[in-house]
Amino acid sequence: MELLYSIFQTSSPIHDGAAIITGGRIAAAGCFLPLSKDPNIDKRYGTRHRAALGLTEETDAVVVLVSEEAGEAHLVKNGKITTNLNEQELKQSLSALLNLASVNMNIPRKMRSWLLMARTKDRKNFD
Repeated sequence: MELLYSIFQTSSPIHDGAAIITGGRIAAAGCFLPLSKDPNIDKRYGTRHRAALGLTEETDAVVVLVSEEAGEAHLVKNGKITTNLNEQELKQSLSALLNLASVNMNIPRKMRSWLLMARTKDRKNFD
């Protein structure tokens, strides 16, 4: 977690890029993502939102998007964005989407405990 925090500090040279997490590990950081080509995207969304939407339109990725300006957390899946999630809603949503009970991933103990704890609470379905 500390590594992710350091990547997204505004003083970091890669803070505007994406971090790719796979198998519970950071696989890459400072990445550029494909932008959505949907002409009907809300005009207030910038490049970060368009990249999150574009990636989830083309892959099975789940994107956690944090708006630097507004400080809001959003969850993006299948080209759909759910906005303004609080910490609890984000934890529950990620837990439900990752379905940790049926996936045996090698993730750090601290993160696994956090995700499993969130999973025991009510879940919000974004499909």
